[in-house]
Amino acid sequence: MKRSRLFYRAVILGVFVIANFFILRGIGSLLAFVKSGADREQMMAKVLKVNDYYKPVFNWKNLENPGRDFIEKNQGEVQRDYTDSWYVKNLNQSVNTTKGIADFYTDSSRVNLFRTIEFNKKNDIKIHGTTLSHNIDINFFSADGKLVAFDDKNVHEVYRIFQNDSLVRQQEVFSDYKIVMLLEDGFWRIRHMVRSNSKDSAITISEEPKDGFVQRRGKQLLLNDEPFYIRGVNYYPKESPWAMFGNKFNDTIINQDFRKIDSLGFNTARIFVNYNEFGKEEVKVKMVEQLKRTLDLAEKNNLKLIVTLFDFFGKYDIINWTLTEQHLKGVVKPLNKHRAILAWDIKNEADLDMQVHSEGQVTSWLDFALRRLKYYAPNHLSTIGWLHPHPHFAKKSGTDIFTFHFYEALDGFEKAYDNWAEQTDKPLVVGEFGIHSWGKAFMGNSPEEQKEHYQLIMDKIEKGEKHFIAWTLYDFPDIPKEIFGIFPWRTLPQKNMGLLDVDGNPKMVMEVFKDLGISPNQHFVPFEDHEFENGLLENNETLENVAPVTSNPERKEKEVDTIVVALETEKNSVQTKLAPETKNEECNQGWASGNYLVSGAFGVQNNAKKQIAHFRSLNLNANCYFDWRKNLYYVVFGPYRTEADAKENLVLLKNSGVDDAWLLRK
Repeated sequence: MKRSRLFYRAVILGVFVIANFFILRGIGSLLAFVKSGADREQMMAKVLKVNDYYKPVFNWKNLENPGRDFIEKNQGEVQRDYTDSWYVKNLNQSVNTTKGIADFYTDSSRVNLFRTIEFNKKNDIKIHGTTLSHNIDINFFSADGKLVAFDDKNVHEVYRIFQNDSLVRQQEVFSDYKIVMLLEDGFWRIRHMVRSNSKDSAITISEEPKDGFVQRRGKQLLLNDEPFYIRGVNYYPKESPWAMFGNKFNDTIINQDFRKIDSLGFNTARIFVNYNEFGKEEVKVKMVEQLKRTLDLAEKNNLKLIVTLFDFFGKYDIINWTLTEQHLKGVVKPLNKHRAILAWDIKNEADLDMQVHSEGQVTSWLDFALRRLKYYAPNHLSTIGWLHPHPHFAKKSGTDIFTFHFYEALDGFEKAYDNWAEQTDKPLVVGEFGIHSWGKAFMGNSPEEQKEHYQLIMDKIEKGEKHFIAWTLYDFPDIPKEIFGIFPWRTLPQKNMGLLDVDGNPKMVMEVFKDLGISPNQHFVPFEDHEFENGLLENNETLENVAPVTSNPERKEKEVDTIVVALETEKNSVQTKLAPETKNEECNQGWASGNYLVSGAFGVQNNAKKQIAHFRSLNLNANCYFDWRKNLYYVVFGPYRTEADAKENLVLLKNSGVDDAWLLRK
């Protein structure tokens, strides 16, 4: 009995040891995979016929053939196996092995490839490479359908060459190839591959009109030849943080938020494009349409956008660069003439990925992505949002703007700002900063502490280059658990970092911007832009959520100057809401429920009165409303009983000489 117990104990102990051995081994393998990516030789052993790593652009120029018809089925099969032959060749040269080559190359074509791999192996040379695009011109397709000959012209190749594990050269070239492929065992194999006419790459950027695009001149940004200072906020919709696009996309909410950002005095918003949600290398048309709609709304509300690409992306190895190319082509190219884009932020806090991938991998990818971005979007500026900036990108990189984020101890901000201002020859932007305002008892921060934090940072920025993008517009009622987890010490701070609370009301920190002279903007929006895209505003909307628009285009420039001065000097004695005792009887009209048309907003009361007098001379019944939060006087028509009545009167007003109007339901 005693021996049986000892035997069972030994068995249990043995099983426990073996199980733990395999568990630890599995964890070790997982960490190794995360650290360096999938093992290339293991991938090669599988010889993927269709892979998820290499997807270059193919252009077929000539399918006419003197032999037999080269139909779509033939084209798809040849492209599939030709693509995989390049993938296998580049993968083998990166680890100096010959696994899988026989599946894609005939006996005679393997000789030179084997010879090259053997030479590189002896000299400890590894060539990491990929191709981004191929341009196929069919020369011959045999009558029996088993041989195809074609030219592959202007193949865009990228290589990183290592010796003794040190990078010795990085090369980007365009080459022409003569290719012959044979159909064997149901697969096309390369019989003949000759490279010719190789030349270094050069990006050709077409000249485009620059009016309306922000440009860089040294350390200064210009818009229409006037100095432009980035005064921005990072933006997610309040109810869908980190999920702005896709099923939760709501252009009504975005439009209202952009109006609010503009009315608060900011001129820029930074948004994020999730690499996976946008379809990775196979970009979803629907997502690009949503992004374009967002840009259109920004333009209508007088905002510039910084669009952050490759959010939640981590495929930096050169073998994956075709995925980057396809994503840039799908997202950036269709929008490369949109004037609402101030800049593309190629990657948010890429330095954090250097803790998982090698520094060389990440910086090489960034350089590559920036070059391709400039190719697809020559009109737009570029930047990288660094948490801990890499010195290489302060001067030498292809970025136009140097951006860094600051979430460290406040006493280190001035030193960090001065350091990067000295090191870079580009405009310096603080692209994220701030602290949360959540606090209970002795934990967290108070609204006063948030304001003090912003005050110290903004004082330094205003003495410097004046560019900033605060984090973030709103406090959030909820944030994604898959990103931040469920622990309150992580979620509560992130929920409470906004300039506005969850109800959209300004927090104490907004006083910092008011003190710096950042006040409501006044821009002129054409009448035709105010379409009823999403119906009327909701019942709980007030005029403070309506973008200020101004009538009478003949006085545009004069009115802007007048408003800027007036908002600083004119202090009207008003109550915290509209009341009968308001001094000027033109702006003491009480509000009844109904549908209104907002025609204009003015910083000077007399200008609103003149506009009302003008409308009444045309037998139009206009009234005035004073928005005490913004010190603005709104000229309105109504109320109208129904939405149909309001829309009908909108047409009549336009025909009667009203230039601008916006529909409001109160």
